[in-house]
Parts: sequence; structure tokens; C-alpha cells
Amino acid sequence: MLVIPGFDSSGKLPPGIHAATWKQITARLGFSARRTQLLKEQVAAMIKNERQYRITRVQAERFARTITEVTASPNAAIHTKLRKAELDGLRSQLDDLKRQLEEYEALRSGKRRVIALDSIEELPKTLIQARIAAGLSQQDLAVKLGLKPQQVQRYEATNYQSASLERVNEIVRVLGVKLRRRAELRLVS
Repeated sequence: MLVIPGFDSSGKLPPGIHAATWKQITARLGFSARRTQLLKEQVAAMIKNERQYRITRVQAERFARTITEVTASPNAAIHTKLRKAELDGLRSQLDDLKRQLEEYEALRSGKRRVIALDSIEELPKTLIQARIAAGLSQQDLAVKLGLKPQQVQRYEATNYQSASLERVNEIVRVLGVKLRRRAELRLVS
């Protein structure tokens, strides 16, 4: 079992690399609603439009070049463990960017027609994925809804926090989203 060590007297983790599961990380670091939201946003990061796609592709290329350069000519002044940590961090970032690019490309190409939704909290991301899979830009969706494109951009940038339930329902209808299973209500006692 992986365990994150306790914080020191100044509120910091002890030096070193600490392996942990995502559940342990959120339990330890998500101690306020704001921090929990920030952690969720890190996991839920996604490309939402063509502009973000182009920017992400350029960033991935830069990370790949940097990894190649650091690997080809290592700085002897930097300790090997620090160099390894730097490369691990760069590779991790590159992997995240590649995952986002692949997800966007799969949605855009129409290869992903079914999007699973395990929780109502995932609805905003699912709506964005459905829009991309339907081949609609934010502007296209705005036209179909009779809105300004900036409003759809705002909805997506804020994960639909400012959208009314009526508006979300309208977006679901316009995108042609269908539920495959019945929703169940389980009362918590």
C-alpha cells in the first residue's frame, strides 16, 4: 500500500518522491472545496476547440524536443537524480498532452460515438465531448442554440456552472445525446 508521508511543521511534504494513488492524493491534498475542484480540473483537462488543439500540439512538440535535447547532451553540473526527475517530469507532461491530443482527435474523427457518464459531475465534460464528436465547433453549437459564440465558450470554460438546467437540457437535445440506461436515485440515510 502506498502512503503519502505526513506534512512537516511548515506544512510541506518531506523531500523526495512519494508514490501514491490518485485517491490518496485527493484525500490528502483536497482538504477544501477549492483544492478539490483544482485537483478535479487537473484530471479533467481536455482540449475543447481547434485553437486549443493547435496550441497543445505545438506544446507537445516542444516537450518532445526538450526531452531529446536533455537526453542527447546531459548537463554534467546537474546531479543524475535531478536530471532523471527533470526528464520524468517532462515525459509525464508530454504523456498528458499526447493523451489530450489523442482524445480530441478520436472525438473529432467520429471514432468515439459512445461516451460513458458515471456521475452527474461528469456531465459538463460529456457535453463538450458530445459537441466535438458531433463535428460541431463552439460557434456551430451557438448558432443552433441562438446564442453568441462567446456564451458557449463561457459555458465550456466554466464547465457549464452558469448554465440553467433548461439550457443544459436544450444543449443535450441539440447534440442528440441519448441516455442508454435509466438514472437511479439512491437515498442516503
